[in-house]
Amino acid sequence: MEWTPRHKTTNRTETLVRTLGQLAHEIDESLLQAASVDARSEWSVLCDTWPSASEVRSGVVGMSDDELDALIGKVQRFKTILTRLQARDAMRMWGPRPVPRAVAAA
Repeated sequence: MEWTPRHKTTNRTETLVRTLGQLAHEIDESLLQAASVDARSEWSVLCDTWPSASEVRSGVVGMSDDELDALIGKVQRFKTILTRLQARDAMRMWGPRPVPRAVAAA
């Protein structure tokens, strides 16, 4: 049996877990389509690591506030990367935007 450290929840814990939930909601299927299979798999594993709302309500979680804060940073970076990939894919799909004639003539 694996031992997991338990940390008492604080107001900050609740805020951090809520922030993770909001970020996870923003990383929807359309963003994940731009990710590789490995990245999607890693995202799934990552989502399973952070505490649920019910764990927070119970008063103890398996991650410290500092660990949750670091996890938020990882999730934000992942979201930024996916957003860039999605934009790149859209550019490839639609091609470069035409330059207006007035600009091209100048």
